[in-house]
Amino acid sequence: MYKLFVPSTNGYPFVLTALLVLSTLLTNGCSSAEIDDDDNGPDRAYVALDAGYDHACALTRDGDLLCWGHDQYDKTGTWTGPYQGVAAGRDNSCAIEASGALFCWGRDHTDQSSPPPGTYRAVSVYGDEARSHGCALATDGTLACWGSGDQGQLDAPHGAYAALAVGNGLSYALDEEGQAVHWGPCDEAPCSPPEEPLATITLGDRHACAETRGGSLRCWGCEDGLDEGQCDVPTAGFHSISAGGHATCMIHEQATLACYGQFQSEQGALPVTPPPGEHYLVATGATFACAVATDETIHCWGDDAIQHQMPR
Repeated sequence: MYKLFVPSTNGYPFVLTALLVLSTLLTNGCSSAEIDDDDNGPDRAYVALDAGYDHACALTRDGDLLCWGHDQYDKTGTWTGPYQGVAAGRDNSCAIEASGALFCWGRDHTDQSSPPPGTYRAVSVYGDEARSHGCALATDGTLACWGSGDQGQLDAPHGAYAALAVGNGLSYALDEEGQAVHWGPCDEAPCSPPEEPLATITLGDRHACAETRGGSLRCWGCEDGLDEGQCDVPTAGFHSISAGGHATCMIHEQATLACYGQFQSEQGALPVTPPPGEHYLVATGATFACAVATDETIHCWGDDAIQHQMPR
């Protein structure tokens, strides 16, 4: 859950947990959120995908939004854009309008759907009943957070940053050198990131994963009996790593999917075995995961309700 789309140095897009960065995709062409390459080029129907707790959202190349899954708090539906990015949380979602302003919908009991004014290029939302909040990356690289803040969730660091990801209370940002900083509660949270420069970062409930600038994968936070296999990922040969709940999914260099850990839902623990075939986007939620195949169909697995409501 909680994901981000950012450009990479190896030609692949990344979907990061907790937010999606599509800063200038629809307005300035191939820039900081470039997707116009051989693997996710101009003919692709979707440019971003994100999964929250029990719903998912996708952004089309035309800038329209579609969200599906459990519809409590009116989280699902379609919105005509153009939008530049979208982030699915637990009980709400947020998107970036063409102007850079934030638009949020869903539950607002902690003001998690009442973002501040400004011009933004990335947004991420998540948190349980008591920790629901969101953060966004402004066009000047500064951070802004809103929603529940009684455990430090809104105490974002000063300075300029290149990416961010919001988890269950804990949030991360990557500075321009690729160093990870975090804020919010560290109880049952992955608060020991690697020291090497990171290109992307993604958060699950109690673990985090990243791709280094050298192209290797790293996961951490699976200690103290919290390891269900979600951190046992290969270190190379994959991209677009996405953490959510107690699971981690990614895309192989040959476009096939791989997932580790397990989904947690009202049905109990669910296997994370992904569908076969070639895919170019993947997003991992708490109870499910979804991916976009190269034939432009959306596949979801895990929670049966998500599968029955996904776009056809």
